[in-house]
Formats: sequence, C-alpha cells, structure tokens
Amino acid sequence: MILLFAAMIPGLRAETRVGLALGGGGAKGLAHIGILKAFEEAGIPVDMIAGTSAGAMIGAAYAAGLSVQDMEELAKNGRYAEVFSSSRDISSIPIEYRVDDLPAQLDIAIRQNRFVLPMAILDDEMLNYFLFEQLSQAAAAVSEDFSRLAVPFYSVAADVQNRQAVLLQSGSLWKAVRASIAYPLAIAPVRHEMGLLMDGGIYDNLPINALRTKGADFIIAVNVSDIPPQNEELQGIDDVFSLLSNVLAPRSDSAAVSGYDQFIQVDCSEISLLDFNAAVEAVEAGYLAGRAAVPKIRRHISEQRDMNSFLKRTASLKNAMEGHSIDEIKIEGDARYPRSYVLNLMESREQQPFRMATLQRDLYRLSGSGLFEQIMPDLHFDPSSDKLSLVLHLKGSSSRRLQAGMYYDSDANLNLYAQHSLKMFSGQRFQFRNRLFIGDHHSGLHPQLQLFNVLQIPIIRYRMSSTLGLKIDHYNYNSELPDIDRIGRRDLELTWSGLSGFGWNTLLLLSSSVKRSALIHPSSGELIELKGRSPDDWYFIQRNTLIYDRVHRQLPVLEGLSAQVQLNFGKHLDPSDPAGALELDRQGFAVIQADLNIGFRPIRSFGGSFRLESSFSRGILPLGEYTVFHLSESGHFTFHEAVFSQKRLTARTTISNRFLRNDLWAHLQFSGHMLHYYRQQDMSQKKISTLQSIDLFLRYHSPLGPLSYGLSYLPHEKYPFSSWASLGFTF
Repeated sequence: MILLFAAMIPGLRAETRVGLALGGGGAKGLAHIGILKAFEEAGIPVDMIAGTSAGAMIGAAYAAGLSVQDMEELAKNGRYAEVFSSSRDISSIPIEYRVDDLPAQLDIAIRQNRFVLPMAILDDEMLNYFLFEQLSQAAAAVSEDFSRLAVPFYSVAADVQNRQAVLLQSGSLWKAVRASIAYPLAIAPVRHEMGLLMDGGIYDNLPINALRTKGADFIIAVNVSDIPPQNEELQGIDDVFSLLSNVLAPRSDSAAVSGYDQFIQVDCSEISLLDFNAAVEAVEAGYLAGRAAVPKIRRHISEQRDMNSFLKRTASLKNAMEGHSIDEIKIEGDARYPRSYVLNLMESREQQPFRMATLQRDLYRLSGSGLFEQIMPDLHFDPSSDKLSLVLHLKGSSSRRLQAGMYYDSDANLNLYAQHSLKMFSGQRFQFRNRLFIGDHHSGLHPQLQLFNVLQIPIIRYRMSSTLGLKIDHYNYNSELPDIDRIGRRDLELTWSGLSGFGWNTLLLLSSSVKRSALIHPSSGELIELKGRSPDDWYFIQRNTLIYDRVHRQLPVLEGLSAQVQLNFGKHLDPSDPAGALELDRQGFAVIQADLNIGFRPIRSFGGSFRLESSFSRGILPLGEYTVFHLSESGHFTFHEAVFSQKRLTARTTISNRFLRNDLWAHLQFSGHMLHYYRQQDMSQKKISTLQSIDLFLRYHSPLGPLSYGLSYLPHEKYPFSSWASLGFTF
C-alpha cells in the first residue's frame, strides 16, 4: 500500500524511465547537443532516446559513446558543415586522382544510352563516411542491438512506398541514422530491407509514441522546428523554406503533438534548415532552452544520474573495435572488379589491427578511383568467436559519364568545358576520355587513353597510371607587345605521361611531348613573328614534376602545406635564330620551377595563406611553355612582353575573414613580383622588373563554385585600377 501511494506521487518513483524524443530540423537539430549538455550538468537521467532526422544523428552519436564535448568540438571546428556540404574536399582522395581533375558542376551517368540523373542534390559521400566513423564501432560492440548501447536508442525513418513511419532498432546503426536524415531531393534515400527509406520527419518529426511503446514513463520532447509562418509573415526565402519543410513534415510544436510529459521548444528561428555553419549558435540555443527546462523537469524527476558509470560505459563503446584484429574483409556488390584489385587500393588488411583512420583513407581512395558510385561499409563482430568482419558493399559507377563545368571571368569572359569518359576493366582498368573546351579565353579538344594499375612491392606500395593523349588548343590573351592589344596562341601537342602516387599526398609525374605553338592575330589569323623566334615553334619537351600536397580546399581558406618542384628540358626541332642577340643556347632549353603554399586557419572564421613561386630558365623557352603569370587575384590573362625571361619570383600573402554565416568571405591580398628578362623591343641587355599589387575582394561559395567580386591596384600602364568579377573554378 505504501509503495502504491509512493508511486502515485511525482518524483518518488524509483523506477521512473525517462525517454528523450529529439525532433528533426536540419541544422537546427544541432541544438540537441546543447540540450544533452544542460541535462548532464543538472544530472537529469536519460534512459532511452528516440530521434528523427537531425535528432537521430545527435541521439545516436550520444548513445554510441560520443561525449557532449566531442560533439561540441565537431560543431566548433565546422565538421558538421563539411559533411553536409555538396562539395568534397579533394585532399581527402589520393593525389593521383586529383592532379588532373576538372571541377564538374554537372555530373550525369549514361546507362543504356540514357542519361541518369542523381537521386539528390547533395553528394552524400562525406556524410556516409562520417556517420560510419562515428557510429559503427559501438554498433558492432553490441551486436547491432540498439537497446544495448550506452543509452537505448531508436531511429525513426519514413517508408515512402507504404506511407508509414518505421522504427529502426537493430542492424547497421549508421545506416539507420542515414535513412532518418534523407531529406527529400536534398539527400538520397536509403534502400533498406524495410523499404525505400527517407527522412523520418515526413510522418513522425517528434517520436513521442515510439518512446511510449518502449516503456518510457516520463517523456521529454524537444522540438527545434519553427511554427510555420503565416501569409503576412512570409518575408524571404528562409520563410518559404520553413513553410515547405512543414508541408513535407507534420508540425511538431506543442500545440500539434501530444503524449509528452515535458515539452521543450528551442528557439532556432534565426537558423535556416541547411545553415550548418551556425552549428555553434544552434548548440547554444539548445543549452539555454535545456537549462530553462531543468527546474520544471525536477518537479517530476528527483533521480540523479550516475555520470561516472555512464562515462565509463561510453568510453568503452566509442572506439570498441580499435586495435582489434580484422579477421575477414568481405567485398560484396559489383562483380566487375576482382577482390584482389579492390584490396590493392586499400591499406587495411586481414589479420592486421583495425584502425578507423586507415579505413577512412581506404574509403576515400576507393571513391576517388572513379570505379564506384557508392561504397557502403559495415563492421560486424561475433562475441562468441571474437571475430571482426569488415564488409564493403560496392556499387560500381556507370562505365560512361558526362561531366560539364563553366567559369565566368570579367577578363576571360565565359568559358565552358564538357568531358565524356568511358571506363573498361579487363584485368586492368582503362579509360577513354574526351574533353571539349569552348570559350573566349580557351577552346580546345583533348582525347586521351589512360591505363591504371596498382603495384605491390615489399615495404613500398604505390599506384601508377599512364596516359597517351592529343591536345589541340587555342588561347586568347591580353597583350603587352607593342601595338597589339589581344594575342592568340595555337597549340598542338602529342603527349605520353606516367604518374605514380606514393602514400597519400606525394606524386611523381613524368611526361614527354612533341608540341607546336604559334602566336596569331585573333582578328586576322595571321602569324605573329617575334624577334629571335620562328612563327611556327616545334619542339620536344620532357617534364618531370614532384608534388607534395596536404592542403584542404573545401573551406574558403586554404589550410595546410603544399609544394611542387618541376624540371623541364627540351629541344627546338626547328630552332630559331636570334642572330647572336642573346648569349643563350639556341636549340636546347631548361627551366626549373618551385612553388610553396602555406595556409593557416586558427579559427573557423579567420585565416590566411602565403604562396611563393620561383623559376629559373636557360635557353629560349618555347612560346607554348612560357608561364603567363597572374600577378594579382584578378588574374588578367596576359601574354607578357618578357618573352625571354630567366628568373622569376612571385610572393602572395592573403588574409581572409568571414563576416557572415553563409560563407561570404572578405580577402585582402598583397602580391609582389620580380622578373629578370630581355624585352622584345630591345634584346641587347637584361632588364629587371618589380611590381606590387593589392586586391580586396568578396567571395561567396555558391553551388556553381566561388562567386567573387574585387578591386585591384597594380602600378601598370594598362591596368592601374580595375574591378573584376568571376564565377566558378578556373580550369
């Protein structure tokens, strides 16, 4: 009788099971981190968690062993913004696959002579690998039973074919979360044994009933979604997007749901659905709302959470498989590529310790190879036999693809490119690739045949490829030659190249070419003959390049170190006769170039970089090899009058600061340039030129690439002050 009476009094029941329902809301859902932080500080017990969409992502991470501090750090360092970005940091893939990559703004597969569009706008590769990294080890440790995690967890997804919400409580934890956050059109749906699954918010944005069915006695519901704006409140695109999200998902505010014991509404009205750059602000909003709710919760829940035992449990889960021997690596899915070929692209090996960092590199290497459209990894652990299995389900990419890109520059105007590729595999990987360039600055055609292979040598393992190609190009430049405002250049080149990738960031590139270059008047098409130069410059050239690249390029500020050393030498096949004007070798030539780039970002909203470029040449460089230097950020596409240059040194320092959340950055760049050269008008003596420039420009990172507008000052008779604009990645 006494026990029955005690159970009727709030706060006296010893077995009260507290359930936490975390609702969806895109970037607003990062506020759940702040809620968990407030609850930990107050000792509020959490006995089970159910999450939808972003709520599933945060709830699963917490249940899998990530601490509040871990997730706060991910918010501060911009990791959430990175994984939900549609652009991939190319430094995450092996260097041999990024050295000749062109930034495609359109990428379409071709199957059975039909174009196949992607299932979503955003590329989900980084998101998939991020969720796998955060959640897979804990799931393997509990034999994929979500109720055995540090906190029992349940993910809600939408079965759109049967028009119902489904509760995921076992199996692959990261895939269960990935299904729950598959927002229509933005993130691709997940094919699951329970159907084609999409964002759980479509049918159940605040999973209160799921907790009740699992035995929760006291349910705390946390809503981060906004109340949909009324007609008179619609002011801008954020309001329209908020309205649209409430069309796709039922309302989850306190007036629209029931069954909870405590409702917490987090004010995230200033954060848009996809503004993951506002992660820190979202966490703070959740923390404030959580702290405000603690006194109300304490009226009903008197139990104090044992944080010590909870933290011990989470510490053992987060990296549970780290260091355990990999007993088996299973390759499933596409059968076109032999298991041995796939394993040769990986560092992870059977009977070696499992390392998540190593496996992450393997996943990006496989993705970067271009062989696979999707890679779905999983870890399985059998406690009875102490056996750890790594499973890779591979979906091969289409053998034919069409890619396209563009950039606009106020100096180079509009330039387009398209690339058609055909991949084949017959013991080795072959690729036929055709590139077409059309534009005011560059027009050309580049057909290529490539062969890829992976070699295993004791101690050293490296990847290599060789390419046979033809290049036909036409360029237009501003001219600094007397009486010529614009100048054209025509190139014809037959080339063979071979490259070897060592490790992750080091590349050796060797190429041999026979090339013809000629300068022409763009209007008349007539050849331009320079002093000491043949109008048709035929030559052989051998290029040898060593590249080291550890620069992260996804963020507007470059971060890391890159260096490049290039030694080129060759011979004029139809040597010019400068009539003794220069004390130079008239047939042979050589040039060595060295570039160094250092980027830093002490905080996410501020950074800078320093770049140093130098070259030294002997002999008369061919017209097609003369480096057209860009002194300032405005990058005037200029054919410099210093046709016979011997020494060049350029230094650039850039300071960058973000002053708005939506990736709008201000950059201030100082450049200096020193050149030793012979002038075209007077080749009797060497000249020394020194120039400095200043650029101030704004850059917004749009889906089509960087959108920039800037002002430049350059003490030059043709370009003293100028304004410029550009859109897209220059190729």
